[in-house]
Amino acid sequence: MSKDKKLNVAEVLGFTDDLMFQNVMKDPEICRMFLNEVLPHLDIKDLTVRTQ
Repeated sequence: MSKDKKLNVAEVLGFTDDLMFQNVMKDPEICRMFLNEVLPHLDIKDLTVRTQ
């Protein structure tokens, strides 16, 4: 890999990868932004993230 090209983790792993999904869903702000993109009709303003 050339030094000029940076690794894009999202492209390599994809959202369906367990690690990627876990990292998106554990951060409240990123999770809220993702859910608003997927479910715009809900217009989520605030949410609480709980881990297992």
